Amino acid sequence: MTNIIIRPAKESDAERIFEIHRNAILNIEDYLYSQELKQAWAPENSKRAEQIITLEQYYTVVALIDKKVIGFGSIIENNLKLLYVDPDFQKRGVATKILKHLEEKLTKPIESKVSKNAVEFYHKHGYKIRSKATVMFKNKSIDTFLAWKS
Repeated sequence: MTNIIIRPAKESDAERIFEIHRNAILNIEDYLYSQELKQAWAPENSKRAEQIITLEQYYTVVALIDKKVIGFGSIIENNLKLLYVDPDFQKRGVATKILKHLEEKLTKPIESKVSKNAVEFYHKHGYKIRSKATVMFKNKSIDTFLAWKS
């Protein structure tokens, strides 16, 4: 596989981060989350991406292949907040590379709320599911899980 490069996100990455975030959510299998829930969850513009890049409490990185942003991850304090990969590049080690980079910046235990489709990925990387969690997007309740790594 082509070399995956991880670097800190730049403001100029915001639009691409938004696209990846939105597309990754909308491409989750329908049996895990309904179209209605995915539409509520998926960002509508790049404002969130701009915040995770510019606000100093976040540390956000992007993954690149051939200079194209194909994934991103973000941490705040001791929490892994976001980790998404372009659906066209999933299952190629991109998320693993982002996760390992971000874990090096965190002290353990690490916590993250993970979606149903990501439980197996996190389990493979040593995370334990502690409990079910619910997040709200546009007055819609979305089931997630609290993952924890010691």
